[in-house]
Amino acid sequence: MDTSEHPAPAPGLALAHQAREAALTRCREAMEAQPAQMAAHGPLVAKLRGMNTSDPARLKALSKDLTRLLNPLSYGARHQLAVVGAAEGLARLVIGHLETFSLRGEHTFEALLVCAQDEPKLTLSRLDGHPLAPEQVKLVMLMACSQQPALDFEEFKRVEILVNSGDRDVPLPGDVVRRHDQLRGLRSQHLRGHLLGHLPKSLREEAPLFELAITLLLDRDPYGTLEYLREENQPNPLEALALDTRMSLLERVAARGLGLASNYLGLFGVTEDPGLHPFLQRIFRADLTAGSSVFGAYALEGAPNYPFDLGRIEPVLPRRITQADAQAYLEKGMPDTDTPRTFRPAEIEKAMEVMQDRQALRFQETLKADLGRQWKHQYPEVKREVIFGDPDLKIRNILYLVAHGTFMDTPYFEQIFSLIREQFPEARRDPLHGARLANRYFFLDLLGLNPGLLFAVPQKGANRKALIEAVSDYQIRAFLHAGMSIHLRVGDQFFKAMPIAWPMLVNQYDHPGQAMQAITTLLEALDMLLTLAESVVPGLREWLSSLVEALTEGSALVPGPGSRSPAKTPLRLPTRATVDRYGDLLHSYCLQLIHANAARQGKSSTTIIQNLRMPRNRTDKLFAMLEAERRP
Repeated sequence: MDTSEHPAPAPGLALAHQAREAALTRCREAMEAQPAQMAAHGPLVAKLRGMNTSDPARLKALSKDLTRLLNPLSYGARHQLAVVGAAEGLARLVIGHLETFSLRGEHTFEALLVCAQDEPKLTLSRLDGHPLAPEQVKLVMLMACSQQPALDFEEFKRVEILVNSGDRDVPLPGDVVRRHDQLRGLRSQHLRGHLLGHLPKSLREEAPLFELAITLLLDRDPYGTLEYLREENQPNPLEALALDTRMSLLERVAARGLGLASNYLGLFGVTEDPGLHPFLQRIFRADLTAGSSVFGAYALEGAPNYPFDLGRIEPVLPRRITQADAQAYLEKGMPDTDTPRTFRPAEIEKAMEVMQDRQALRFQETLKADLGRQWKHQYPEVKREVIFGDPDLKIRNILYLVAHGTFMDTPYFEQIFSLIREQFPEARRDPLHGARLANRYFFLDLLGLNPGLLFAVPQKGANRKALIEAVSDYQIRAFLHAGMSIHLRVGDQFFKAMPIAWPMLVNQYDHPGQAMQAITTLLEALDMLLTLAESVVPGLREWLSSLVEALTEGSALVPGPGSRSPAKTPLRLPTRATVDRYGDLLHSYCLQLIHANAARQGKSSTTIIQNLRMPRNRTDKLFAMLEAERRP
């Protein structure tokens, strides 16, 4: 599996859902074909619902009453009651007294499969007591494990940041303390009820089935499952799996980009084999950067678990500044006076922006210092100066540069600095300017965007500035961020297939910054498309070549999920009209995928956009496109 993509669904789960729906459909159709039986079903379910209870002792005592109700029924009626009744709120009663229904093999499987969705713990714990075929056991187990709720790692860390970032001499707000205590209680409750604790011993000892179960549980609840494995009072069940299997599971965890793979690396039994080092470097990079938030920074805490002589770094992630924080900040700066001051919304908003920027800068400065102390062999001064050369980069950009720069050789960074000083005299006079240019060269080179054209200084003409100096800081940062977001999903494959003719493009715009902004808009459109495609396309990298081919041919339809045709021609960008045409096509493809996702999930297109995890300006863009499409 590629660590740059989200994990593919566990194999067999779709078959389990199909088998469940097929069983329910057959039983309901059989009931509808017999009006008398259909009429008796409702009152019977009502009686059984009155007997349904969560008290195990009382549930056991109901056996005689249930037998009296079921004895007069035909076999078909008992089978239909067990299957349909389990889907109508009787799953606990059915699974607790399945023997009383006296069902045969295939019908027992159907009842268990339906019960697994509403009562996964009971179903798993009683799975051993029923004679099922191996394939049936697998489907029931997958259906049950798919109901595992997730322990919200990001919520835990958000509250932890609030708890740890406050002034120790000032008491924490009561709501923060209550939420922190509440989350600790939820964690303990979650681990006690984890489905892995209800998996029968026979399934744990059968490697193929346990591999399927743990794969699905890690997908549904990575943080909770890893915490359970760490705290379980018995041998680690992952040790029984083959090394290749354990490394595959580690890849799935790293693909979340939450730092979990690094902090729980010991559970996967990673050996000291030097042959694994390139693989573990990829794991670290994905664990640090693959997610859509900054919480991948917690991979730095788990760095000592790797065989790379890396020290532990505790990231000081910035907390989100609120209006109350900004209000207090402004009031603190006011002179003592008896006259209260009311601050305008614009003043509060500006204060929030300043305070948030300070938080981000503090993160960068702290991380830079920690890397110099804890990872001094990997981070000599020249490497730190390049990676942290632009203090205004976003935190995710910095993590991306750290993830890729950590295992790169120092001479590479020395060569970048030498090139910058040679081509830009101002960089020799102003070290900060030189570090910023070196940072951008390194960033572009990582993305595969050929920095040579942007950094080339014209030898003729009145304007002897390189393109990189002719664009604003905001424009180049937006360009780099959009490129990074695409690179994290599909690598540099797209950029290798998209040569940008910068000298030709710049001449077709009023200013070089407009040309870069146009390319940035194109990249943001592609990034939106990839975000929408993640849920329907199993392999984005393979699908991307079909997308490039569709763009070059001007196809009005977005390539389907199964498309795998290699791109025959590169996606050249020689003219302004070409950039605009590709952008319009990508926006059209976005709308097509939104409508396809809405039809597949039975939701409105508006709801699909609202549920996307992407910046507000991009969802606003999608809403505007959707509104324009609806206009006559």
